[in-house]
Amino acid sequence: MEDHMPCKGIKVGDLGAKIGYHSKDNGWLMLDHIRVPRTNMLARFAYIEKDGTFELRGNPKAIYQTMVEIRYQIVAYAGEKIKQALIIGTRYAACRR
Repeated sequence: MEDHMPCKGIKVGDLGAKIGYHSKDNGWLMLDHIRVPRTNMLARFAYIEKDGTFELRGNPKAIYQTMVEIRYQIVAYAGEKIKQALIIGTRYAACRR
């Protein structure tokens, strides 16, 4: 706890910046011989039963739709920034004549 390093059997890492989407930060976590109680797993749409069977909770189409919507927003945001850059460049070019 004094040096904030991961405990034995825990590895963490950063996936780096996303192009055009810097407000989100993604990373990874690897647990080696670490037992996590099923109630503490950060699984909103998935559940593992005591016997090890996997259960998907929620509508898969709705989960997929959310992913598609986020990707659409990224493209729309990029288009908006390109439009702003074109306006700035055109105005600058007009003033330089």
